[in-house]
Amino acid sequence: MKSQQVNERFGTLLQLVLGQALAAAGYELLQGALRESSGKFTFWKRFSTDIPTLQGLYAYIEFQHLVYVSSEWAPEAASRFTVYLTRSDAEQPHLLSNDPDYARRMLSELVVRDFTVAILPSVQHWWTYHDQTELSAALAEAGHLLVGYGLPWLADELTPPTVRPS
Repeated sequence: MKSQQVNERFGTLLQLVLGQALAAAGYELLQGALRESSGKFTFWKRFSTDIPTLQGLYAYIEFQHLVYVSSEWAPEAASRFTVYLTRSDAEQPHLLSNDPDYARRMLSELVVRDFTVAILPSVQHWWTYHDQTELSAALAEAGHLLVGYGLPWLADELTPPTVRPS
């Protein structure tokens, strides 16, 4: 199976597992064949103007998917994905910003380092999978952390503790 087909399946399953929750939170999927064929799935929303601290800011949730196709040289290769969160005044998630509320984190970095919740094996965690069942479970796990930590952090409703345990 070609990587583009695997990316399409990933996008379909991503929408099935997390699409409804993200839509309920006001996020939309940025459409684009080039973006999706390269494994980038970005949900975004513009914060409403009735939130003074976030006025004019955008929130982005990017799923970066890397496809590994098994071969005779790598028969057990696992595909993987990670999640990036960005709060910015820029109309694209990768554009840098001078806004004081600009922030960009990997979801795993936010949970493990910033909130000091050792639920993942590393600060720069990539969820891996070999089949659709494992992918569904990985998306569910990432979605749980996204809803619990990522969405409230993006909306500035949940902030990490200022004092870290030693």
